[in-house]
Amino acid sequence: MVAYYDDKIQKALVALAIEQALIQFNDASFEIVTSKLLSDYDCYLSDCYKNPEYLKKTLVDLYGDSHKIIVESIKQNLGEFLTRKGVSKFLHGLTEK
Repeated sequence: MVAYYDDKIQKALVALAIEQALIQFNDASFEIVTSKLLSDYDCYLSDCYKNPEYLKKTLVDLYGDSHKIIVESIKQNLGEFLTRKGVSKFLHGLTEK
């Protein structure tokens, strides 16, 4: 049961880190990315925790190489949680080539 709640918390942390990174990147990014995720994959930011490839593809499509700035910001926002299994798995999916 603890693992279930830990996974839920990590999912929420990842969604919040993505949201913050998008808002920091520019004012319109959050709306643009969330709209594209919904239209292309029928998913929300919280769904990217289990499907980081959706976010990666969306960021690359929209921002090209500049997507790396957003990914780095997501990493910074996650800070001390980077070593958590779920967060680590999400980041691996987001950054693998």
